[in-house]
Amino acid sequence: MVPSSTKLRIAIIGAGISGLTVARILDRDHEVTVFESSENIGGHAQTIEVENGGERVSVDAGVCMFYTSGYPRFLHLLRRLGIPTEVSKTSLEILSIPDERRYHFDLNAPWKTVAQSMFSQDQRWFVRDGFRFYRCAHRSLSPKGNSTVTIAEHFAEEKYSETFRVFLSFICGSIWTLNQRGVGELPMAFVAQSLMTLGFLPSFPHGKWHHIPGSVRRYLQALAAPLGNRIRPGSTVERVDRSGSTVTVHANGTEETFDHVVFAIPAHSALQMIAKPTNEESEILGAFSSQSHVIVVTGDTAAIRRWTAGNPAMFAATDVTQQSMEQGREFLFRVGFADINNLCRLPLATPIYMWYQFPDSPPLSHEYRRIPFSTPMFTKSSLQAQARHHEISGRDRLHFCGAGWTNGIHEGGVVSALNVTKWFGLNLDDIES
Repeated sequence: MVPSSTKLRIAIIGAGISGLTVARILDRDHEVTVFESSENIGGHAQTIEVENGGERVSVDAGVCMFYTSGYPRFLHLLRRLGIPTEVSKTSLEILSIPDERRYHFDLNAPWKTVAQSMFSQDQRWFVRDGFRFYRCAHRSLSPKGNSTVTIAEHFAEEKYSETFRVFLSFICGSIWTLNQRGVGELPMAFVAQSLMTLGFLPSFPHGKWHHIPGSVRRYLQALAAPLGNRIRPGSTVERVDRSGSTVTVHANGTEETFDHVVFAIPAHSALQMIAKPTNEESEILGAFSSQSHVIVVTGDTAAIRRWTAGNPAMFAATDVTQQSMEQGREFLFRVGFADINNLCRLPLATPIYMWYQFPDSPPLSHEYRRIPFSTPMFTKSSLQAQARHHEISGRDRLHFCGAGWTNGIHEGGVVSALNVTKWFGLNLDDIES
């Protein structure tokens, strides 16, 4: 930790939520410069403009919702910035293609869903398997629990109904934007802790899912505005060199010297930038990986109506397609989408949807934008690497943060940023309102 009276030059690589939070906090006492390779700030929190009913509308690319009791630091950040939130509509419909059965849930009213499911012959599995999973989740987090068991291994051992396996896979896939393979590699203890934090396992009292009215751009702009031109979009960092008491950042053919560098980008990307990484840096940063996917912003109502006649905020259609090599049947998400009008209560002239582009997804006739994403995967090796964060962050003038170092959500992005700013003796309350 450095003395509070020491003014440092600090480079921050990445202008997602972690990088911007670090920059805004450290800006109080130090001179910060933010390098961002894209032309936009925000990382995965992107807002795009689309033409809807003759008006330009701001739409979040991806479903950005925040659970009131699971996002304490993120919501504290929003309060510091003066950004309001409002309750989201969280109705979910799942279609099981083989038997053409439809199941309905309300993520903001889980106990109501439990009560309704008890009196529904088709949906009674939700109560039976749900409470069994609840017990297994608590057991996995106990001192005697096995923290190395993956979701795929847990499914194979516990023999849940196929419908429950589909449901839980959809929830996990939605939270971390992973396909079935990525979901299967999630450690059970990690999933259990995350689902309890995010309210997917019923508890008292129960929180609510919220969103930011007017798009996430509001909080990103509030974070970034005081930094002005110290945020440099379109700055691609090629290499970071350490020499004596300084660190040199090579970007866009130029070089600048700093006292410290904060990597607020995926860990494996940071490893590629570091000249002469230590053995520990190579081991820890190299344990992380990501999964690429595409989200389509669409207005193709006809395509939506081919799958549902209702008005759910979120929808998924799943199928049992093949035998996987080790863990029995593998579920394929055929279709997944979110109704942005519904979810965020937008008064749009015509509906706008976030369509998750799976390999067998049918073609769409009306696309506003295709947006590629790369999201962190959470595996046994990456969680072991997370536990070794202190071995490399803050050592030799390099620091590391990002949602991949915690649980992959907005809250995790803020928490990982605070792990860095704590080294400099600063925290969220050092952001000027």
